[in-house]
Amino acid sequence: MNPLPDGYTLQSVAASACPHADARQAAAIAEACFQSARDPTQMPIDDATVAWLHDTVPAYWNLIKYQGAVIGSTLILPTSRVLMQRFLCAELTEAELWAALRQTPTRSAECGYLAGAALLAPHQRRGLALASLQASLDHFLAHDHPRPDVYCWVYSEEGRRFLPVLRRGLATRGLILRERQSVAATG
Repeated sequence: MNPLPDGYTLQSVAASACPHADARQAAAIAEACFQSARDPTQMPIDDATVAWLHDTVPAYWNLIKYQGAVIGSTLILPTSRVLMQRFLCAELTEAELWAALRQTPTRSAECGYLAGAALLAPHQRRGLALASLQASLDHFLAHDHPRPDVYCWVYSEEGRRFLPVLRRGLATRGLILRERQSVAATG
């Protein structure tokens, strides 16, 4: 992986030195990007989500910082193959996938859902989101599953532009990215 540009760092939310305020700032940036509060089919981005992610899967939520300030984040959610298939076939919305994950007492990590990459506009197109997702994927491969199915739902123009870069990054690891094809989520 190429080094990050000067001044940029990645920090897993799992790091003991990660302030909760930084996680909340990353969530605020993600909400500004995805506007989930306006779309009930999306995973909610709120204090309850921040707390659950922080307590349950912090190693898969990376903060992207510039000169110590949070300027974005990426998130991979470990899921079961059954949930992945239901989501990819549009049997579940993202919000329903999220609810199913929260209700499951045992975490299955057969698959990784690339739930989001959100960056403030001045910091986009510098390889930061890819580097952050790769760091989370490194942890996933080392600790959860050596050959996970990786999937996503792209519904923004920024995501469309990022998709080929992401596919190439995963291909270098021998992984294939599965994409939900529906434009609008159905429930």
